[in-house]
Amino acid sequence: MCGGEENGGLDQAHVSYSGSASEQNIAEMIVDPSGSRQPTAFQLTLDCNKAGMGNVDKERVEAIIRNVSEGSSFLMNEQRLAEGREKQLQELKRKSSLFTQLLGGERNAAQRKQWELKVSKIEQELEATRRLGTYIHLDMDMFYAAVEIKKHPEYAAIPLAIGTMTRLQTANYIARGRGVRCSMPGFLALKICPNLLILPPDFDAYNEESNTVRRIVAEYDPNYISFGLDELTLEVSAYIERFEGTKTAEDVASELRVRVFGDTKLTASAGIGPTAALAKIASNINKPNGQHDLNLHTREDVMTYVRDLGLRSVPGVGKVTEALLKGLGITTLSDIYNRRVELCYILHNNLFRFLLGASIGIVQWPDAATAANTENCEGATGGQRKAISSERSITTPRTKEGMQEMVDTVFNGAYEEMRKSELMCRRISLRIRWASYRYQQYTKSLIQYSDDSATLRRAVDGLLLPHAAKYSEISLLGVRFLDLIFAKDFHMKRKGGNQLSISQFIRPKKPGEVTATTGIKRERTTEPKQVVEIIISSDDEDENDSVGLASSSTILVSTDKGTVEREVTII
Repeated sequence: MCGGEENGGLDQAHVSYSGSASEQNIAEMIVDPSGSRQPTAFQLTLDCNKAGMGNVDKERVEAIIRNVSEGSSFLMNEQRLAEGREKQLQELKRKSSLFTQLLGGERNAAQRKQWELKVSKIEQELEATRRLGTYIHLDMDMFYAAVEIKKHPEYAAIPLAIGTMTRLQTANYIARGRGVRCSMPGFLALKICPNLLILPPDFDAYNEESNTVRRIVAEYDPNYISFGLDELTLEVSAYIERFEGTKTAEDVASELRVRVFGDTKLTASAGIGPTAALAKIASNINKPNGQHDLNLHTREDVMTYVRDLGLRSVPGVGKVTEALLKGLGITTLSDIYNRRVELCYILHNNLFRFLLGASIGIVQWPDAATAANTENCEGATGGQRKAISSERSITTPRTKEGMQEMVDTVFNGAYEEMRKSELMCRRISLRIRWASYRYQQYTKSLIQYSDDSATLRRAVDGLLLPHAAKYSEISLLGVRFLDLIFAKDFHMKRKGGNQLSISQFIRPKKPGEVTATTGIKRERTTEPKQVVEIIISSDDEDENDSVGLASSSTILVSTDKGTVEREVTII
């Protein structure tokens, strides 16, 4: 899978630069972020750290990438993003230096002790959440491409990719072996591999195959968690107990893969671990068409295993966070633990808690919102969804009618998922990718929670309206429902007269986000005055970063003199 293959290939940025941080972009070619060095010549490089790319002629492919990208708007956009991340890194380094000055040495021992106690308390809180079980993570191999090969067996012997000239969503192993990978623009892939066949995605076929896999998995764990179309996590302790010691997790994983292949003729890889996150990590070890059991059964086993894991192996850590941490000289989870007091001082609380948890084997995943369509899922991990989204690239010629059809598709996809989950939302987000390779996200808050299709669709249409005339410049559309609550809980609160907490009216502002105060509208209702808030942000963060580096919150307050914007900075 390519980090969101099920969602139109909408994964994190795959471009990085010599001495700079990576950043989200559509025309990405995954690269290793160099981290600690200062940026020199801006350069795009290829990351071959993906199954099937071990023998790629990296120098040849990188030469093509640089030649084709020279002078392009894509390259200029990447440079802009790199400069922004470099500023972030320098700010973190400044805080790190301040930490050394203020808390280093014997004379500052008492103050440092206070920070150590704070970190110890957070670690104890995380430790109290540790739960070990038996998890299997099932990952369908090159899913889109495999489905196309099933329909057209003659494609099995040729380099094949699924996607568009602006972005590939996946590639088969023949194409990967020649340097083609997901998230690479199709026009560049054809320069690297001239005989590459690029097919448009067939989501009807992919959904049909995915439903077959889900029906099989549900027999082992009806509360399985699905990540889009091609990844699932299930907890099989209860299932195994039925067999009184005659069946192991390895047996179940093997049986699952055999059954999936028997019913779909598609292969899958599997990982087995004591947590959902560790099972996910294990699923990448023996790809394709293999499985791996980490054989971790105790807290001590887990602590020993995670110690030397690289940052990117942790679900929820994306290229941007990895690059920033590498810029601080942090490359493994043990580095995070050894510098935990310093990191508590320089990072904002959510990110620090996530990283500290990862360093002791308590990764809040899928609660880390790492899946494209399934975030903070209810199920094996006991969490509640924070967002439901649907996104699609526009593969046909960009017309006004085509844009409307795409809005229908992504809205209906997200709404149907929310309806089935019996959820309501209070914020709606429209995500646009422009032909210039830039993402922007427009978010609107409702007066109150809603699951009414017409109400939500009006909100989406209202967000799209200012940009509708530029339909020819839009290459991707996405709809996301945020700030979710179960419908039964909402109605119970309304019936009991309970007010929603203030935390449900405030959210952290993302880096670079601009609050469009001119878009604020006050609605007249019979209820107490509330605010409809429209947030406009440049969606430049790494999608696989489940926790960001934001350090401020924007609060809109209604007063007798009107709406006042308050920004709170978190140090």
